[in-house]
Amino acid sequence: MDKNGNSIKEYRIERITKMNNWYFIYASRNDSLFKIVSKRTADKGKYTRHDKIRRYKKYHLILESYSDNAPVVNGVKVVIPGYTGGFCLDSCTTVMLEPQNGIWDLYTSSNLKGLYYLPPNNGFYH
Repeated sequence: MDKNGNSIKEYRIERITKMNNWYFIYASRNDSLFKIVSKRTADKGKYTRHDKIRRYKKYHLILESYSDNAPVVNGVKVVIPGYTGGFCLDSCTTVMLEPQNGIWDLYTSSNLKGLYYLPPNNGFYH
């Protein structure tokens, strides 16, 4: 657990793609595949002492679900059950879910800055 009570689990990086200012990181754990979005960092110098993630390597990540962070209107979370479309990340980038590949949600990770990995035990992940 991190200092905010989020679970830290080990994931294997399977694939990394890029669109505009975003990275899409496909990570597996057990029999599940996760699609993680990470915004390209503008201040690369800030994280150069950290390693970049690499395919087929394992990392301890703190994942947060996009649907868990859905907006609340009048006390009700605005989530469409069974939604299989996409999410608009910015004015130029829309990312799609991939139910055909078992990806039903998107995730972010507080210990990824672009492709830089900030180990959860060093206090730099926020």
